[in-house]
Amino acid sequence: LVLVGCSSGGTSSSSTSASPSSVAPPGSTSASSTMPGTSGPAPTDPAIETSCRHEATGPSTYVYADRPGVDPDMTSVDVYLPAGCGQVPVVMWLHGGGWRRGDKASGLVERKAAWAASLGAALVSVNYRLTTPESGVRWPDHGEDVAAAVAWVQQQGPELELGGSDITLLGHSAGAHLVAIEALMLLVTVSAG
Repeated sequence: LVLVGCSSGGTSSSSTSASPSSVAPPGSTSASSTMPGTSGPAPTDPAIETSCRHEATGPSTYVYADRPGVDPDMTSVDVYLPAGCGQVPVVMWLHGGGWRRGDKASGLVERKAAWAASLGAALVSVNYRLTTPESGVRWPDHGEDVAAAVAWVQQQGPELELGGSDITLLGHSAGAHLVAIEALMLLVTVSAG
């Protein structure tokens, strides 16, 4: 799991709990295009070929957590898959907005999806509950939502061809803060376990 954030001031920070994933460029041989126990590309099989994506797809929207009284869009993700076959690494994007505004579809997300696809990775753009006068949402709700989204990718992602153990978190402003919190929570969990 790799975590990277950028504040609105343009400075960046990085926290890594494991070695950064190596993402093979499109068209190269990677673990997803290699038969287990071999070093060469998998043989062409019509059944496998039909599960390949001949072009990038998305967004496909999924709800990662059901919170009573909360609009399901607030706890949903948009998944953009690159062209290719099999499971791919995941870049999770957390929007900014001071925990009060913003959306998973804002901030030139299509550009981010194209960038991730150029690396052979999927983009998972995350919505989390926002603090508004009528929502009643307060800290730690935002962080709990992001943790739930990460857990959803780890658990459900493989069914959607997302590599559930190969995840990078990126965020801007409030999203970068949430990335830092996830890194801290992961470190606490690892050191306690």
